[in-house]
Amino acid sequence: GYVTFFNQSGYVARYQLFYFVTVNGVKIPYVIPTGDMALGNKKTLTIPGNATDIKLSGWTSTGREIFSQSYAATPKVCFKTYATIFSPQWNNNCD
Repeated sequence: GYVTFFNQSGYVARYQLFYFVTVNGVKIPYVIPTGDMALGNKKTLTIPGNATDIKLSGWTSTGREIFSQSYAATPKVCFKTYATIFSPQWNNNCD
């Protein structure tokens, strides 16, 4: 699977992919931050097929949460952030 983060907003955004992979019966957490992404930046991260407890999140540069979505199975999804820092918005339409 994968997640694409696309910033079309008037602010710097940060995104994060979190999931677990079980190895030899032990759940290992993975946290993959994108770092700061300015207007027009797009980043795609691969999600392993055996990942569980997947959480995708996005914040403004000031730390305000834009979205937080959880998935039981490995998704193939895109998150676009847009609008202003005063009213941050998101959707799954990255065309």
